[in-house]
Amino acid sequence: MKTGVKQKGHLLYTFIFFLICIFFSFVALAWELKHRLRFHRRVRFRSINTARLLSALHNFAVLRSCRDPYIESFLEKQPELASLNRLWLINSSAYWLKRYRRELRRRGANPPPAVDDTAAAAREIIALLKQRRRTKSLLYEIDSLLGGYFGVFLEVRSLEFFLAWGRATRRKVIGPPLKKIFSWFCLYFTGLVVPCQDSLAGRPVIMPYRDIVTLVQRAGVARLQPCSCKTLLQADLSIPRDTCMGFVYVEGMEDLTRDGYRADTLPPAEVLQKLKECEAFGMVHQIMTVSRPTGGKGYVLCNCTAGGCVPLDLYLKYGIPMVRGSGLIVKVSSPDRCLACQKCVKRCIFSAVYLEGNRPALAEDKCLGCGLCVSACPVQIRYLDRSGASEALPGL
Repeated sequence: MKTGVKQKGHLLYTFIFFLICIFFSFVALAWELKHRLRFHRRVRFRSINTARLLSALHNFAVLRSCRDPYIESFLEKQPELASLNRLWLINSSAYWLKRYRRELRRRGANPPPAVDDTAAAAREIIALLKQRRRTKSLLYEIDSLLGGYFGVFLEVRSLEFFLAWGRATRRKVIGPPLKKIFSWFCLYFTGLVVPCQDSLAGRPVIMPYRDIVTLVQRAGVARLQPCSCKTLLQADLSIPRDTCMGFVYVEGMEDLTRDGYRADTLPPAEVLQKLKECEAFGMVHQIMTVSRPTGGKGYVLCNCTAGGCVPLDLYLKYGIPMVRGSGLIVKVSSPDRCLACQKCVKRCIFSAVYLEGNRPALAEDKCLGCGLCVSACPVQIRYLDRSGASEALPGL
């Protein structure tokens, strides 16, 4: 996108996305009410001593700040909450923490004040909206606000619904139409794979942004969050959990690929360090995107593993296109130099890399261009290339 060209929305797509948000609002509301009812039935405040009520406020702050992003550690300290849904505990904390504070005040205790940065966040968003109005239409911004609402509130409360929907696509009669509807929905909500930084290091610049760090800078990523998917799926404790990186605001992918966009933003050191840790662990970078055209706007950068990511599991188990490729594909420059160490095979969660004898081979229809096999190759004969790739999304 050229600087100064006004970005416009699409009325039909925005209206459809609005209807999607209404539907998932009911899904989220039903999920929320179900778990609030369980909370009322299972948590008996009067049996919990005051010290433990106070510790819950501190321990949850530790969890949310990612000083210890494992819900398991939190529940060891707060066993009265162990029977509740872990995903609900993380994403509906404002509700149950308010109940804890109310009980503490009833006892005459003095709970620490709740940290409410809603007003500050709202002011920041309003300032961004005023700045963006010079290059974006009102319809475009409405679409972005809907995307923020879906990503912040609806997505996490719909993860179990997504998994149930995926399982239902395996049924004999209703499965095929459900899968077709799910695939259509993924035109409005999908994850976009982004190549890892080390897969591009020392190689020609083939991405519209130089590397993942540049993208993080342009997206204004400023915080780490505990991963809801890994919490829900109870991923292995050896897997890092502070792997979700929230954007300041819903960003158009066209903006993130434009040189000079948010050039004055500096990602926090802990975010950059976490990126390196995720790549060393073999995680796939994935921007969760919303609205049409497919992959048009992003709101969070996730770092994902098989068995610890709902979109990836839906893609790998049921063929649901909730994950799409980077628009790149792996090539091998000198196959005769391959050491047959199989590091690339072990790193590929999409089962796209394999060996034929002692020669590297690739199932191109399975490759999503994450670059993990490229960065793992000790003799650096693998590289990412745009030619032959078929899943490039608008703006990339």
